[in-house]
Amino acid sequence: MGSATAIPVVDGLESFWTEFKGGHNKNLAFFRILANIGNLAFGKVFLMACCTATVTSFKHQIFMISHRHRVFLPVALLEPPCISQDDGSSSAVFDESDHVIKVFVSDCGGHGRALEGLQEVLEVTRKDFNFELLMTRLYDKLFGSYSGALLMPSTTIQAMGRAILTRAYLDPDKPLPRTSSSPGELSTLGLIRYEQPHGLGTGGYLVAPYIWAWLLSHKPREGADPPLNNWRLCNYSDPKSKVNPRSPSGANFGNALNTSFTNHHLKLDFSSQQVDTKYTSDRPLSALRCEPESVDVRKGEHCVINTPSVPYGHSFIRLDSQPLRTEVHQCKLITDGGGIDYQAERSKTASGRDFFMLFTSQYWPDVELPPLSGIVDRSNWTRYFGPYASRAFVFAIVGALDINLAPRKYLKGMEGIDDKEADFIIQERTKREFDSYEDAVQRLRDVDETVLKRFKLPQTA
Repeated sequence: MGSATAIPVVDGLESFWTEFKGGHNKNLAFFRILANIGNLAFGKVFLMACCTATVTSFKHQIFMISHRHRVFLPVALLEPPCISQDDGSSSAVFDESDHVIKVFVSDCGGHGRALEGLQEVLEVTRKDFNFELLMTRLYDKLFGSYSGALLMPSTTIQAMGRAILTRAYLDPDKPLPRTSSSPGELSTLGLIRYEQPHGLGTGGYLVAPYIWAWLLSHKPREGADPPLNNWRLCNYSDPKSKVNPRSPSGANFGNALNTSFTNHHLKLDFSSQQVDTKYTSDRPLSALRCEPESVDVRKGEHCVINTPSVPYGHSFIRLDSQPLRTEVHQCKLITDGGGIDYQAERSKTASGRDFFMLFTSQYWPDVELPPLSGIVDRSNWTRYFGPYASRAFVFAIVGALDINLAPRKYLKGMEGIDDKEADFIIQERTKREFDSYEDAVQRLRDVDETVLKRFKLPQTA
């Protein structure tokens, strides 16, 4: 045994944590057990002890100073769990064929206590699925489980939020700006991870699942505003522009010559007419008809979504540049393994002096692109759009809800529809299915028309 190596694994040390009151008393059971495990190393066997404990405090608040070498390892992220049956088969705990549940599971980011909390809340609300009740109970459950990662000074949380949303490259041991906490310390609290990709030096990135951002920007009841109040987490242009306003991250760009970038906070508008994006730089387009009102795209403040099934660019932005240029966007969802002719897509949607961006679900080979061109593919999607943009992808694949078929729980989950309106829609479609948008507007007078436009109706099927 003299040449043997032993790696004992001691799980669940948090069971001895109940008597801890914030002091470092070496007579407490928790510290006595750690000391006894460490003393095993003085035997003849080479020993490396691995201990696990679920705690939500900074490690310097838990462990006493020691001259022994200690390495703190992050807990691996978990896949959604399965339950083993008596016949040897297994069944998933979460029904991810339901796209709403799929998003909830993804939002937990593989964190065990978050998945446990979600499962418990879903069980309670399974019979009468109510979004508002579910989110309130989930908020209470997760806030209790991750208090250490959530009950911090607002300045620290906001610094973390900026670092996470902008993918800031951080030293593990240097405090975040205007804080006293380093990424290495913050990652011990739960929900927050510090990832160091291979080949990128000694630094890395802070990462947190969407539920972390939601908990810190959500206000379920009356009380003080949350630390990330009014952060508009669906839009990352503000924090990104503070980091480096002249260099968008993530995308693969071609030979952009001397092109520079200036960020504006953009307003999203929907065009009421087909716009030939290939010639927008040659035409004034000062008053483009959009819904609900015309906009002046020359100001560089509007991202305009073109009409459905348009043979031109899917969206465009008039750039704040000289000479006058337009940034044209083309989206390609590839599910059958087919290829994309990049030059053909560019030629039909943008002129030679315009900037062209292709967004695709494929992996794009590392090849040289034409001048004033860029591409965002599967490999750099998160780096370009931000850490939570993939949530929208699930709903985009599902598409608009069919007003004649959508279950009550999905109707209630739509912004602008409460319980009463959801029941009214079901009542009306039970009498007779809606056969057009006009029919829905006529019969559902209490439902806002802009909400009805988001449904799939027979005329837009």
